[in-house]
Amino acid sequence: MTARAEDAMLNIHPMTVEFVGPVPNLAGVTEVVVLLPGNLPAGQDVLVTVTLHGQTSNKVRIRIR
Repeated sequence: MTARAEDAMLNIHPMTVEFVGPVPNLAGVTEVVVLLPGNLPAGQDVLVTVTLHGQTSNKVRIRIR
């Protein structure tokens, strides 16, 4: 599994995947824990995606403070 963040300038920031596993008591739901890189630009949104077996997730918008 890979994860990445894309900033407003379209720069790609690879992220470390720390955990992938089932969510307790929610059948069929998987959680992914990633470590955000320290060089993400503050005060703006980044778009985060994860890729597994060639399939990429929808983008999730995260605000960096």
